[in-house]
Amino acid sequence: MGPHIRAVEEGYVKLDKNKSVSKAIRNKKMKIRCRKCFCSPCTVALLIVFCWIIWFLLWIYAIDDAEKYGKLVTLSMEVSNRRGAFCLDGSPPGYYIRKAGEGSESSWVIFLEGGDWCWNVTDCYDRSHTTLGSTAFGPEKVEFNGILSNDRISNPDFYNWNAVMIKYCDGGSFSGNLSFPVSFKNKNIYLRGIRILDTVMKHLKESEGLDSATEVIFGGTASGGLAVFAHADHIRQKFDPSVKFHALADGGYLPMIRNSSNYQNFMVSLQRVYNLHQVLTGSLNKACLASKAQSEAMWQCFFPEFVYPHIQSKIFVLDSMYNSWAMWYILNMRCHPSKCKSEQANLNRYQSEFLHLLSPIEASKKDGMYVTSCFVESQASEDTLWNKNVFDDQSPQQAFHKWYFSSAKSVQSKHIDCQDKFNCNPQCDWSTYAFNKIERKYKKKDFFVM
Repeated sequence: MGPHIRAVEEGYVKLDKNKSVSKAIRNKKMKIRCRKCFCSPCTVALLIVFCWIIWFLLWIYAIDDAEKYGKLVTLSMEVSNRRGAFCLDGSPPGYYIRKAGEGSESSWVIFLEGGDWCWNVTDCYDRSHTTLGSTAFGPEKVEFNGILSNDRISNPDFYNWNAVMIKYCDGGSFSGNLSFPVSFKNKNIYLRGIRILDTVMKHLKESEGLDSATEVIFGGTASGGLAVFAHADHIRQKFDPSVKFHALADGGYLPMIRNSSNYQNFMVSLQRVYNLHQVLTGSLNKACLASKAQSEAMWQCFFPEFVYPHIQSKIFVLDSMYNSWAMWYILNMRCHPSKCKSEQANLNRYQSEFLHLLSPIEASKKDGMYVTSCFVESQASEDTLWNKNVFDDQSPQQAFHKWYFSSAKSVQSKHIDCQDKFNCNPQCDWSTYAFNKIERKYKKKDFFVM
């Protein structure tokens, strides 16, 4: 074998000296040209522009991401002391806010946070050590979704409005007005929900621009939705009659219906809240209270079914005839209907009574409603549920849009889902998986009054 072939097989090739020199010269010239190209003013300018574009895109993304959230504003202790408005633990009240975009500075969505109730002093004491009883434990920001979202696709009508969520820290649906604190385990517990609501509204007017409002949607979810029924007219009176004012009660039409043991568990429980928090001295609907004065049943004005006929404000009721919270706590349904046949009879009874209680809303010429047959609790504050076409080829967002912007509200604003059986609508998830997920959530905070 010749030396040339052997060299190739052994992994190297001996090059001619002149060829090696010429190649080295070419490589050197190429490096010089590349260095000149890279360091040229044109290239440097392009790199600067490229870096600026990247920075700008990241900045825009950061702003957009920040605007998804409401930032916590805690009132000063001076204001809290002056108004006597305290969370359960004595901390000052607060709210989450995202300011409006250009052109919508006078438009407001004000939402009441939900989160059950505290039924007795022990419950309220335990709650005072959580974010639902104090602003000291609240996160600095919360993500705004649904009707509070800044996404023009999921919330096309109100994405650019001022969005406020008033922090729920009183345990009494923003309704209590007990003049003195309750002492428990060497700690003062304050039950002053209506003072919190009034103080925050006053602060929003004085410090955030609410005094210049031309449009206001006053809403709430779950226990906050129940508070909307109780206080819609009270809040309406804080604005000039020229202000376009609407209310949205989401998942708060919780009825006084007997449970599967033929016991009015929810009535007894909410009466305890009413008495403990001294709700009567708060701001319940005055017309409702007047109608109940002779019968000494003024506590009924804390329940949506009794206060609704007296509400003068325009109100939209968003709920389910199988509200998951109501199924668990009011009806005491503790197993999936497909596995507990007796529950189906209870569901049918509950549905029938619930729809009967909705008849005044259905007959209203000013109010609207969207009532599904889904196993859900609230829908207005979650993007997926707010925009889900459950029936009538409409989502809650679309139904609320038609009601809010229509001058003739009576007919096209009443939407009630199928009523054949609990799982009549295939758009509703009644799977065992969905039920078990809800079950795990509610078991963490279970209560049952005998």
